[in-house]
Amino acid sequence: MSTAEIDDLGVFADGALARRKGTPGLVADLLRSRITAGELRSGTRLPVEKISQSLGVSANTVREALQLLERERLVTQHLNRGIFVSELNADDITDMYLMRRFLELGVLSTVSAVPAASLDSLVQAVEHGEQALDRQDWIAAGNSTTEFHSALVSIAGSERVTTTMGQLLAELRLLMSPLEDHTEYHRVFVVQHRPIFEHIARGDFGEAANALSKYLDAGEQALLKLFHGKQV
Repeated sequence: MSTAEIDDLGVFADGALARRKGTPGLVADLLRSRITAGELRSGTRLPVEKISQSLGVSANTVREALQLLERERLVTQHLNRGIFVSELNADDITDMYLMRRFLELGVLSTVSAVPAASLDSLVQAVEHGEQALDRQDWIAAGNSTTEFHSALVSIAGSERVTTTMGQLLAELRLLMSPLEDHTEYHRVFVVQHRPIFEHIARGDFGEAANALSKYLDAGEQALLKLFHGKQV
């Protein structure tokens, strides 16, 4: 396991927000957002006192926040060692992609119209991904993928679906974070966002679902291959 620790200045630059609110849920949101953005990677140690001091909240508030994230499988407590950002395995990849199919393909199978805000978010995510590829900014490319799939499930207009997808994407980013140097992984999949978006924009949800299904199948296999390559 990696023993990297958080950078309390860089990672928690928006601590003023937590100081103003001070709730476990908000602290959990801040940590989860750093995981989703690839800033907190698998194996990173999360010392309660350091986070407490960085955010200006009580240690109990941080502990409660970490308990929330533990229930989401984003952090893991190791006896006598502390709390760490979770390290996931191949079984987790398979399970997460199963859940992604239920959520994302489920949205496309039930939708009859797309809110304008969701279309705007989708095209913005597509453009962010294409710009990231042009810059060869692979972390930004990964962020654009999170952005795209978050926007896709927002079509459902369901808070529960959106929340579940957010937690799932945070877990997925944990798997992807050790693979940021595999640039072709990001390139191959980011370029597929625009065709999927165009199907959705035309209201051709069947074709969008077909394209997304192939995308998810290929993504799962590529991630499994890269993951196993990291184990040898």
